[in-house]
Amino acid sequence: MFRPRSCWSKLTLLRRLMQCLLCGCLFVMRLTTMHAEDTRHARELTPRQGLPHVMKKLMDGEPVTVAYLGGSITAQEDGWRTKSFDWLQRTFPKALLTQVDAAVSGTDSTLAAFRLQHDVLTRRPDLLFVEFSVNDSGGRLTQEAMEGIVRQTWKANPDSDICFIYTVSDTLLPRLLQGNIADSSDEAENVAEHYGIPSINFGVSIAAAVRSGSMVMIGPRPLPDTPADKRPISFSPDGTHPYPETGHRMYLEALIRSFQAMQQIHPVRFDRQRSPLDRDNLEHATSETLEQAKHSGDWHLVALQDPTGQMERSLPSVWAGSKPGDSVDLTFTGDLFGIFGVKGPDAGSFTITIDNGRAITTTLRDPYSTAGRYRIRSWFSPQLTAGRHTVHIETLGSKDHPITADSVYIGKLLVNGTIEKDQ
Repeated sequence: MFRPRSCWSKLTLLRRLMQCLLCGCLFVMRLTTMHAEDTRHARELTPRQGLPHVMKKLMDGEPVTVAYLGGSITAQEDGWRTKSFDWLQRTFPKALLTQVDAAVSGTDSTLAAFRLQHDVLTRRPDLLFVEFSVNDSGGRLTQEAMEGIVRQTWKANPDSDICFIYTVSDTLLPRLLQGNIADSSDEAENVAEHYGIPSINFGVSIAAAVRSGSMVMIGPRPLPDTPADKRPISFSPDGTHPYPETGHRMYLEALIRSFQAMQQIHPVRFDRQRSPLDRDNLEHATSETLEQAKHSGDWHLVALQDPTGQMERSLPSVWAGSKPGDSVDLTFTGDLFGIFGVKGPDAGSFTITIDNGRAITTTLRDPYSTAGRYRIRSWFSPQLTAGRHTVHIETLGSKDHPITADSVYIGKLLVNGTIEKDQ
């Protein structure tokens, strides 16, 4: 039977379209398979090289300094930080233990890389716990920050042991329920694997409890006389910050199990001064107070009240620019610039111009900046090309927010690189 040429063209087109769809499906399936292969399964403990130096000191009854670098979960009183330190004291009574609380609420590992020298390394820790999985967003900068923390620590003291801690929140839980770690933890694991650093995932036991129906992520605080077998128990009031009696207790239990397992590890010879995983890591994180930088206008020292004590400890000197046109100028060689400042109800907007480019308008204020509440907050530029850069900061003052928000609070200027002096 004769078919018109146009009919044959339609059949050919349909056949080719089906072939394209099939190839597309196979490509997507391959990508999915590759992602599944690359996804790390969540384990409570990945011991790697363990904690050889601090274990020996604890067993020998020597003085030991334990530092906790983290966010608000680590900052919580009667949380895993205080509970674990108390457990260490009870377990190793002959060792003289000192605690360094370097937790700052609402901060991530990027700012921690810049806080590390002032808040931690000056105390020469024998053991450093690092906890930022909930606050970190993942991606390359998380990996660079975590690697910077490791390299700075071991440059200061190669015998300091480091342990990464991964906490959990209701937003991170779904991946754990699937048996996988969160994206932010995945970036940290790249660093841990490269440097042989042990990691403890507190979220594994929480996910198991939720999966079994014995725990819910958000619920009322258990009463003191609540039976231990009452189900389900509540992890937290908000899905993030655990109750001391439930979530933090389970965090402690995970740490104890992991610590006891690492006591059995016989370390092998391992070079801690190895080449970097990412040459753009934050190993060269440095800072300069606003007073040291070139500034003009009506910048003045202020005393802001922070009942947590975190600001006084990590950012003891804060300057305020309140008039339009108050400015700061900086020249540096590096690949990242940031501001270490304070958010509050009257925190106004300002512009940042890098290399005479387009001005960026921003503010340190956020939805948590309620009346009378002043807390640490940072701002970072996008990743820059390594080299020499200029920065100009200028306050917009009350002309931007004429009613309440008219002050810019800056404590330090942050650079991954070197800052030019005598500007």
